[in-house]
Amino acid sequence: GGEWNYLENCTLKNNLIDGSGPGVAGIQIEESTSNQIRGCAIHGNQHYGILIDGNSSQLNVIEDNYIGINRNENRGSGRQTTGIFLRGGSNNKIRHNSIAYHSNTGISIGDAAGTLIEYNHVYHNGPAGIHLGYTSNGTEIRNNRIVDNVKEIVYGTKTGHGIWIDQGGFNSHIHDNLISGNEGSGIFAS
Repeated sequence: GGEWNYLENCTLKNNLIDGSGPGVAGIQIEESTSNQIRGCAIHGNQHYGILIDGNSSQLNVIEDNYIGINRNENRGSGRQTTGIFLRGGSNNKIRHNSIAYHSNTGISIGDAAGTLIEYNHVYHNGPAGIHLGYTSNGTEIRNNRIVDNVKEIVYGTKTGHGIWIDQGGFNSHIHDNLISGNEGSGIFAS
């Protein structure tokens, strides 16, 4: 995988990221601002497809990528646990991505503020298409297609939700999405 630390205004574009080792992300951005990940196919990594980590990670854009699948939207090699994980940071954007076939979630937000998730196609992930938790604050989820996420058993709870809000997903705004065909609830709050 590739790891960016303390970078600003960099672009990663039109790359194939396939096959990082155990516990490693395909792309990892730490404590960095105003970077862009665009047009990449990211699959076959053993942990996260993309991890944005750290409280000073802000204003990063993840856009027009194929995560968990190849550019033809066929299942990629291997199975990542999570497509995109934002762990910390603020005002990051996730938009216009196709995210599928993850054993955990398509998108997971934790300890992050002001995240915008829009115009994504999130499908065939389990236990949730999008998961908000761990004191995520002010997340806006709009104009996404969140469909056909599958049931898994996590912490003794059956899931398969389109959107799962738990452990402090505060001040979230969820509107104008298509949420359909998920094995659990369309939107589940716990």
